[in-house]
Amino acid sequence: MKKITFIKLTLDSVMALTLVLLFNKRVLGGLTFHELAGLAISFAFLTHILLNLQWVKKVTLRIMDRNLPGITRFGYLLNVLLLVTMTFIIVSGILISEVVFRGIHLGEERWFKMAHISISYFVLVLIGVHVGMHWQWVIQVRAGYFPRDFGEKPGLLRLRSRLQPLLHSASMKCTRRIT
Repeated sequence: MKKITFIKLTLDSVMALTLVLLFNKRVLGGLTFHELAGLAISFAFLTHILLNLQWVKKVTLRIMDRNLPGITRFGYLLNVLLLVTMTFIIVSGILISEVVFRGIHLGEERWFKMAHISISYFVLVLIGVHVGMHWQWVIQVRAGYFPRDFGEKPGLLRLRSRLQPLLHSASMKCTRRIT
């Protein structure tokens, strides 16, 4: 595997973990962690875009091409929506900051904080769709870095594969008795 692929997977994993932790302002030091991790994830988000800039350029140039697959168009639209919503979350987070940027008092309106929170939940859904669209890549990369059995057959699948012949033969016996 390429080093850049490993960097992308590591960055994406750290971003996912950080994002989950950001949804609880009482975790790991409270609001201070929330604001610092929010800033960190904004730099990670920018890095993620820069690491995938070739795809962005390529698709942007072909977005009106009728031969561009629909799933690619959907992914592009999803990424633009993620860019807009993440930008709002980052900017609104800075404006409502109570710790890191406490001198800025532009976002003290209640609706502004509610918009920050609501759009954050919307982004969580968008990221779920984004990860789902790239899940096959995640599995392939992970399988390349970890032992074969670790990535391919987790415990329940391994158990199912061992029980399946038994269940199949039992169902065949039951079917023979019924007919």
